[in-house]
Amino acid sequence: NTQKRRAGLRQLPMSEVLILDVKVVTSCYAPAFGQTMGLVYNAGTPSGTNRLKGQGSYRFQRQPLVSLPFFAPTRVKPPTSDNNFTVDTGGPIVKDRTFFFGAFENTKRDLSGGRVITIAPANAARLGLNEPGYMPAVGDTKFAIGKVDHVLGAPHRLSVRHIFFDH
Repeated sequence: NTQKRRAGLRQLPMSEVLILDVKVVTSCYAPAFGQTMGLVYNAGTPSGTNRLKGQGSYRFQRQPLVSLPFFAPTRVKPPTSDNNFTVDTGGPIVKDRTFFFGAFENTKRDLSGGRVITIAPANAARLGLNEPGYMPAVGDTKFAIGKVDHVLGAPHRLSVRHIFFDH
């Protein structure tokens, strides 16, 4: 999860529906992680099993549930709205041989509360600003994964995976 031209940094957001487990290596890297700076963050994706299963969730956050930003110029809470929908399913295509997994996450957020404008009221009046104490910052992010695993024979496995990300 690194790129040489960006000093070893990568800005790829990860959805919880795309991650099964996480392994962090801070030293003694294998040769596969050559020219890595800092640590190696390895995220594994889920797979289907012989049992058909799935899940869905909805999480939300609203203005009354958040606290004021530390440097808030007023005592009015900025707008905060967070809606997160997830769904995933996986199971067998051919028992003990071929499996599928699919998942989707949609996150709709108004992060204006984290972008507070700290202009003194006297300066705002001199500049003729009539703006709220926050800047709108609305996001609509979608993640999806589709994966098929086929057991070729112990210990060999073939996996085909497609990950979609749109912000």
